[in-house]
Amino acid sequence: MDFSQSKTITQSLMVLQGTNLVPQPTHKFLGVMLDQELQWNHQANYAIAKASKWTLAAQQLAWPSNGV
Repeated sequence: MDFSQSKTITQSLMVLQGTNLVPQPTHKFLGVMLDQELQWNHQANYAIAKASKWTLAAQQLAWPSNGV
């Protein structure tokens, strides 16, 4: 990830033991999605998707005909 202010400067690829490392647009660190611009868009989308999944699962358990 590149946190530099200027996005017009092209960065050279990093090489680690002969393997080229390609920069990724996002990275998950300690459960938080970080992107190169340090915006919270990816984290918000990730949290909403996860909450929606759990809410739908809980809703299905609460239905009288299909639930517990």
